[in-house]
Amino acid sequence: MPDRVSRRDLLVTGAVASLSAGCLRLSGEQETPSGSTPAAGTPPAAGTPPESGSTPPSQVSLSTIKQFNGFSEVFTHGGHYYLFGHAGEAVARITTAGEVVWRASVDASRNYYPSGASAHGQQTVFFGQSASDDAATYAGKVLAFDDESGQQRWEFDAATDNKHYRVPSLASVSSDLVVAGSNGSGSGDEQRPHVYGLDPASGTERWRTTDLPRTFITTVFAYRGVPYVLTLDGLFRCDPATGEPTEAGSFFSGFGMGAVVDGTLYAPANELMALDLQSETELWETETTDSIKSRPAVDGDAVFAGGDAGYIYRLDATSGEIVWENRAATEINRVQMTAGLVWAIDENATIYAFQKDDGTEVYRDELDEKGYGTVAALDGTLFAIRDDAVLSTIVTE
Repeated sequence: MPDRVSRRDLLVTGAVASLSAGCLRLSGEQETPSGSTPAAGTPPAAGTPPESGSTPPSQVSLSTIKQFNGFSEVFTHGGHYYLFGHAGEAVARITTAGEVVWRASVDASRNYYPSGASAHGQQTVFFGQSASDDAATYAGKVLAFDDESGQQRWEFDAATDNKHYRVPSLASVSSDLVVAGSNGSGSGDEQRPHVYGLDPASGTERWRTTDLPRTFITTVFAYRGVPYVLTLDGLFRCDPATGEPTEAGSFFSGFGMGAVVDGTLYAPANELMALDLQSETELWETETTDSIKSRPAVDGDAVFAGGDAGYIYRLDATSGEIVWENRAATEINRVQMTAGLVWAIDENATIYAFQKDDGTEVYRDELDEKGYGTVAALDGTLFAIRDDAVLSTIVTE
């Protein structure tokens, strides 16, 4: 693998590159000049044939199914949406038709908010809670709910030492183990990251790892019954029985979350890297125009990711080659795939849709007032959380 110093140097290069404007660029073509707009329906570059079996939509709209209040995070599993509320007041499981399977209340007496961490185990759904900076003496939390009834099963508190009030990531490793990472804020040198191995049925702490480098945890995940921890300074494999960490990859990763699909880890930074977990070797590394911040979304042979200057990319999953890139207005928070479309939301809560095959923008919805937002897509529907949480059917023509 490239050494750690060269990767850090790439971040400086990427920061400069992200200042240059660009709209739609396909492999082998020149970048569109600053301030220009790409022609709709621009074909893929030579060697990148349009995908067969479907006609790319030229027009896209959203038809509201139902609106919900009090939620700020959403993720999908098993054909359902799961939502977590502002300050953690409520959690819910909702079908793609907008039916509430269950909704549960959560103690919101303290200053907590959904951390964005979630996992799904056997008949149990797990959520992470973080304390706001002015409540930093509180510990980050993991909450577990019965997936059928919504009844809360248990609550686990991380270390109460002013350094572990955030829970950035969770992973269901096996029927006997769920793993959570915790750290604080500030600089990397101030961190003392912990990883907790918990009993999924009771929330009892089975082990705690405190021997990681002084850095931030971005992603906790499982591969073949083994927990892994992705940090800014590399990848670590933990013993599922004891939690003892072993370095599995020495590289500089970014603050975006990694994604694992079919034994491959896609790790974001200034570049996007693919790592084979079985051999723990790098498959490819592709430098991008800006630093990748969104969690990559993988769909067959395509990898999609968004960056901090608003670029969104499609890469070939096998080679890492950039197939196309387009640009939103500002940093991309999240990328999702459904119905031949790539959905993205930026830090101003503007929602975009791009054609999967060539990157043509086919939908954009801006808010009058900028704010936080997130999206999730499932079976031809889109759940967008901005001022309100709105579930819509995706209508394509």
